[in-house]
Amino acid sequence: MARAFLLALVVLLLAPDALAAPAVWADQSVRVLDYTTPQWDGLVDGMVDEFNGMLPESAPQLVYRRMPKRACQDLTPRPVFGAIIFCSVPTAPFAGMAGVLHDDTTIVETRVMLNDTMFLNARHATNIVCHEMMHAVTGIEDRYQRRPKTTCVWGSLPAPGRFDVAYARRVYERGS
Repeated sequence: MARAFLLALVVLLLAPDALAAPAVWADQSVRVLDYTTPQWDGLVDGMVDEFNGMLPESAPQLVYRRMPKRACQDLTPRPVFGAIIFCSVPTAPFAGMAGVLHDDTTIVETRVMLNDTMFLNARHATNIVCHEMMHAVTGIEDRYQRRPKTTCVWGSLPAPGRFDVAYARRVYERGS
């Protein structure tokens, strides 16, 4: 648990304003590298499909890749530019956490840590993946339960809701 907590702190230190800036991806495609444990199988790649279906044309295409299972603390701490990395921690004080590395306007890497012990059921786990994917793709800040029935990032939906779609459209179409 101490290693997971230290890793979480390192991720946050990489991006001190990780969720504060409305940074977005400038790349036309972004790799989603899934190192999670088998209990998350199907959830990350399913969410990639959901996001590709809801993101505007000006947003990047997400390209899913299943990687060999590796714990977050076993991955290199160096940034993997142009990638959203999903990995698991065996236990932590959070269900999921996204660390977004950006330069105030452009996201260059995101690491999403999913807590294996907080996998309560498929619906809850799917909400966690969607919630963290919204951070990873749009840089949106947390405002827990502000819109419980219209969003996965500020609510409890297991897939992007109308708020998530509208927010993604707003942040990716602002520069178009």
